[in-house]
Amino acid sequence: MVQANEIRLFRDGEQVYSGNPRGVSQSGQLANSKRLSITGGIQLATLPPGNYVLQIIVADNLRYDKYRMAAQAIDFQVQ
Repeated sequence: MVQANEIRLFRDGEQVYSGNPRGVSQSGQLANSKRLSITGGIQLATLPPGNYVLQIIVADNLRYDKYRMAAQAIDFQVQ
């Protein structure tokens, strides 16, 4: 388990949720693959209406170069 992932949720530019970093298991992943499959969920039913950004950050703890961390984000709206 060499990767760690973290989820952050922002509303109108302010962070409203930050998940604790979790390790990512490499068991069940394809050998020699440059990608990892990660699944999870977050409950959106209690969020007030507004514009949100969901950010996912993954860090490879065995690397020490500029490719050690990767982040992806997607914006969405709750009505």
